[in-house]
Amino acid sequence: MGTFNLTVDSIGITQTRSKHEDTNYLGLLLRLGSLDPMFTIQPLNDMNNGNHVVDVSIPGFDFGQDDILAFNYLVVNAGSTSPDQARAVLKAAQAAWLSGTGPVPPPPAPHLASANGIDTDYLVAQLAGILRSSCDGIVAAEQNQLVFSQLPISHLTSHPGTHSPSGCGNNSQYTVQWHIAPAQVMPPLQTKQDADNLKNAGFNVHEAGTGLYVQNQNPQAGVWIDSTTNISVALGTKKPIAN
Repeated sequence: MGTFNLTVDSIGITQTRSKHEDTNYLGLLLRLGSLDPMFTIQPLNDMNNGNHVVDVSIPGFDFGQDDILAFNYLVVNAGSTSPDQARAVLKAAQAAWLSGTGPVPPPPAPHLASANGIDTDYLVAQLAGILRSSCDGIVAAEQNQLVFSQLPISHLTSHPGTHSPSGCGNNSQYTVQWHIAPAQVMPPLQTKQDADNLKNAGFNVHEAGTGLYVQNQNPQAGVWIDSTTNISVALGTKKPIAN
């Protein structure tokens, strides 16, 4: 048994689906065994070519050695919808995709699938409620099934785009970097030794300043962190007030 974070770290774009910018939404869905799926959505707004840090997570889930983890994500260019509509449609579409349901059920989630083999016609039909203008469409989609022995894992997936109509951009070219890593709750740091202990445990801690006491920390205590989290600590001489 372990506690993990699933995170979409970044999205790389070398060709947008629209002529200039894609108005993207990212949906991330995870299911452990037969439990109800966990879902989050993030409006990514207008995105052009380049590498974009998104840091969208489903954090702090427990995963046993005999469990099966299935997850998927969708990135859609949907400039004519609202965040509430996008949330409802993406959640339903991704849950149906993961469960293999719908008018024409897709194949079950494979082990570390290449996005190239995804039935985009099935997904487009599921997303019809938010794909309204001619340039709207899927720019990234991936679904995987993993077992405990495959974790931790970090993966970069290439997403060659589907057909982009005349008047839009060329077929989109996206990459998505994601990872699943052991996680813990960020502790309150009061001394330099606290920060050093976290660093020695394998966490990415950056210290600024000198002194024996922590003046400020980011992330704050209580946030889920893993080995990829950038943790910054400001050191000084002022002793923290005891709670």
